[in-house]
Amino acid sequence: AIVEERNERPFTSLKDLQRRCKVSNTIIDLMKDLKCCGELPEDEQMSLFGA
Repeated sequence: AIVEERNERPFTSLKDLQRRCKVSNTIIDLMKDLKCCGELPEDEQMSLFGA
């Protein structure tokens, strides 16, 4: 399901991935721990104090 959704259009954030693929917070945390998420931000909101 994740690959199919990614092929539709790239994910904009972890929240976007979670919403579109209907995965739990536990799965998102595991993916972050395994460094599967690259540079995806937590959510779509832009940071005013970005690095």
